[in-house]
Amino acid sequence: MVSVLMVTYNHENFISQAIEGVLMQKTKFPIELIIGEDCSTDNTRKICLEYKEKYPDRIKLLLPEKNLGAQQNFLETVNVCQGKYIALCEGDDYWTDSYKLQKQVDFLEANEDYGFVYTDVDFFYQATKSFQKGVFKNNIIQRTHNFEEHLIRRGYLAPCTWIFRKELLAVVDWSLISTDGTFAIMLDWFKNTKVYFYDEVTAVYRVSEGTASRPTDLKKRYNYEKGVFETQKIYIERYNVTKCISNYICTDAYFRLLRFAIEIQDTDFITEAETFFAKNSLDFKVFLDSCTKLSILYEDINKLHKELDKVRVSKAYRLGKFLLKPFSIIKNARK
Repeated sequence: MVSVLMVTYNHENFISQAIEGVLMQKTKFPIELIIGEDCSTDNTRKICLEYKEKYPDRIKLLLPEKNLGAQQNFLETVNVCQGKYIALCEGDDYWTDSYKLQKQVDFLEANEDYGFVYTDVDFFYQATKSFQKGVFKNNIIQRTHNFEEHLIRRGYLAPCTWIFRKELLAVVDWSLISTDGTFAIMLDWFKNTKVYFYDEVTAVYRVSEGTASRPTDLKKRYNYEKGVFETQKIYIERYNVTKCISNYICTDAYFRLLRFAIEIQDTDFITEAETFFAKNSLDFKVFLDSCTKLSILYEDINKLHKELDKVRVSKAYRLGKFLLKPFSIIKNARK
């Protein structure tokens, strides 16, 4: 009935908890756990092999001979899934509700017009060993409800809580995905099925600095955010998004990314932004000067953040947001 897809790489400290969260599921139907172990350089593969030996009928383990990378590892693993439904849990996240799958499958079985169910989630910050509980219920992260909201906000819907009908994979154009695949997948699904939010916490998403979605290196961070913007532009074209929404997304992205582009000296991106501003009769020089000044301000704030490492992550985030508030007028000026 359900295939649980788990991709993992260098998760030796977390993989056991992830696997145990699946094994503890209480269901009226059979499930399989498919683990794609992507040639970790630590003991992750060894731990996975031990679980496979202990639960040979419940776990299928994929062991590529060379590192595939996150996206290819996902695709290789999902191709092996046989279930009517597929649930996701990466090797550094874990489930906390032993009836998670049963609740979600019950809903999907009773509502054939829905193709996808996700739930609320707790965040665990690895650096500070602290939790943020019920991030959607407590408005720590705003849920997106449709394609336009998800596209504009670069939405996040907790992949470790997902379960979906297998046939939904067919509507995703995998060739379009280069950065943050779950963001792109949700854009396609919002367009092609009904999405249901189950208002209970069923899982924990582990927040770790230095990962692909949270790089600490400036250039990697810039390239990640730029890649998400590229995905937005692709889906603007793919689904014929209105000019109004398209302009809003692009203006917002150039505002966020130009200070990085200036620092990294990405002249192609700066030229791209200048062309966009010219087409929309906006004063690019004033905008560029503002971004340069903001770059200096961000450097000061980043120094402050480093001194607040022992403070709870959410507090540091709120402080940074407060310090930047006076400059929101620059962002509003784009309208």
